[in-house]
Amino acid sequence: MFRHKTLPYAVHTFQRRCFGNAACHCIIAIRSGDDVIVIDSCGPDKTPASRIPQIEVQLYLNGDLTSGTIIQQYSGGYAYKVRLPTGTVIHVKRVGGVFLNTVIYLSTADYNQTEGLCGSADDDPRNDLFGGNMPTEWIKTWRLVVIYVYYT
Repeated sequence: MFRHKTLPYAVHTFQRRCFGNAACHCIIAIRSGDDVIVIDSCGPDKTPASRIPQIEVQLYLNGDLTSGTIIQQYSGGYAYKVRLPTGTVIHVKRVGGVFLNTVIYLSTADYNQTEGLCGSADDDPRNDLFGGNMPTEWIKTWRLVVIYVYYT
């Protein structure tokens, strides 16, 4: 979804089938330095609609949380905000049962230094990938192999 070209910051999403043939986000993994913050509303298996799992936040730390990283919970645990040391902010909010809406607010430190849906974040819409502009081959390059799920 997003990664910084020169700094150790990235956001990846994991999906489950929803609404027929669509794929909806239910896990967000945020890399900050050598740590990973996982916001999970999928649960360990396919959850029946009558039993919606709680949002679970897991921290995979190498010592203390990377300096300058801030994690905030709000809306009664249905939403989270993660601020990276660069000032980039990731808002994650539960919508439609188990699915998560993710909005990334890039900082000035990200200008012309990103890859992903927003391209280089350089005000050039030709290198952005959003809306109906999602080539299948590009999507495949962002897939994570299962053994590397949490940024090994």
